[in-house]
Amino acid sequence: MFIVYAMVGAVGTLVQYAFLLASVSWLHVLEPVAATVIGAFLGAIVNYCLNARFTFRDSAGTHRVRVVKFAVTAIFGMLMNGLIMHVFSQVLGLNYMLVQLFATAVVLVLTYSINRVWTFGVAAHR
Repeated sequence: MFIVYAMVGAVGTLVQYAFLLASVSWLHVLEPVAATVIGAFLGAIVNYCLNARFTFRDSAGTHRVRVVKFAVTAIFGMLMNGLIMHVFSQVLGLNYMLVQLFATAVVLVLTYSINRVWTFGVAAHR
């Protein structure tokens, strides 16, 4: 299940990275922290649709409950992503794309765990 989640997440991550690169490096309209948070929001919409269809299709609860839980989890992930980006790129001065790679890995593990257990109610033994 984690492999499918990661593959679905790759699509949302592609949306996020495309927005980040376009906003920061190509169009020069946003700073990395704002661009990564907005990109993560766009990617989260894609991820919910794909995860509900492919990863957690046999999940418990109603769509309305799941979408609210997914949104709360996505907001947590966006905040973590933004915090990591701020600390490592703005405060410590590291390259924003390298920081984004690290943030992606951290947020992937955290949100998978939360979504599996809380959002989609998938038992650990599945």
